Amino acid sequence: MNCVLSAHAALAEAEGRLDEALAGYVEAATRWREFGNVVEEAHAQFGRGRCLLGRDRHEEAAKPLTAARSIFEQLGASPLVAEVDEHLAPAR
Repeated sequence: MNCVLSAHAALAEAEGRLDEALAGYVEAATRWREFGNVVEEAHAQFGRGRCLLGRDRHEEAAKPLTAARSIFEQLGASPLVAEVDEHLAPAR
């Protein structure tokens, strides 16, 4: 079920339905954290941050982007860290 929730959030984001995507990513991040899948949690936090940026809620976006970055960094996922960093710059 978590995969479906994440997929719906990603699709909503791709279609520009940012409020719907944001709600989906928030729920997905929580569920993935409870499930113990840190990779998917990080992707959901990253999506949440992108949606907040898309809604010009830059200050709010910093928290989920930083959370995603931290997880990706711990995993040694340098390309994803760099991608998050590109989004973090306008959030600061």
